[in-house]
Parts: sequence; structure tokens; C-alpha cells
Amino acid sequence: MSRWNGLQRQLARSRSLEELATLFREYEPLSRWPAVSHATAWHRLGRFAKPPGTPVAQSLARRLGEALDGVGIASFDARGCANVMHAWAMLQLRERQLPELCSRADLLIADCNEQELANIIYSLGRLRVKAPLLPRACAEAFGR
Repeated sequence: MSRWNGLQRQLARSRSLEELATLFREYEPLSRWPAVSHATAWHRLGRFAKPPGTPVAQSLARRLGEALDGVGIASFDARGCANVMHAWAMLQLRERQLPELCSRADLLIADCNEQELANIIYSLGRLRVKAPLLPRACAEAFGR
């Protein structure tokens, strides 16, 4: 099993912010992670950060956000875009890459399943984003 497969499996099985922090340390640098692992890490962070503004959650979000440039928004698939956007909404983050993420999601909107479309619509509303993506996501969701 490759190093990255092990990371992905452990991220998917993680159950706490502390476990995420451990994985972040064990698999440095985060900028070398595959896009699917970044999306999974954001998803888990959004799920475990209750409330979202804790110092540990903020630190992990900052580290993921900084590493995102190395990964590249263009490397995310439809599910990755939806998961990252949803995590940012749950964490109440407006990362500087949000416009690029919206553009990427817009390109992949036809590849989204119903849950991914719902996550995108919810996230855009929660983050109060006015983007051409919102009407397209709604049209795609209701046109099925």
C-alpha cells in the first residue's frame, strides 16, 4: 500500500481533531497530499470542529488552507469541491481560494450527485456567496 493510500484510509477513519492533528504531523508536508486526501481532511475537520472557532480547529484549518496552493484547486473532482466547500461553510471560513473553488465546482457541476449539489447549494448560502454557480447548481439539482 502506498503512503498516500494509508493517509487516505486513516483520514477516513479519523474520529477527532486530535487524530487529524496527529495525521497532519505524520504526513508532512500537507502541500504534497493528493487532492482526495485534502478534501477528506477538510470534510473531517468540518465534522469534528464543534464549535468551529476552537484554537485546534483554527490551527488545522490554517495549515490546510496554506497547503491548498500546493495541491491546486484544479486537481479536485466534483466530490472534492463539494466536500471542501461544505467544510468551509461548517467552519464559517471564507478562504481566499473560494472564488477559484466556485469556478472549479461550476465546471464540474454536471458530475455532481444529488448530495454534492445539496452541499454546494447549502455552502453558498451559508457563506453568502453570490456566484453564477448557485443558479446552475439549483437548475442541475431540480432538473434531474
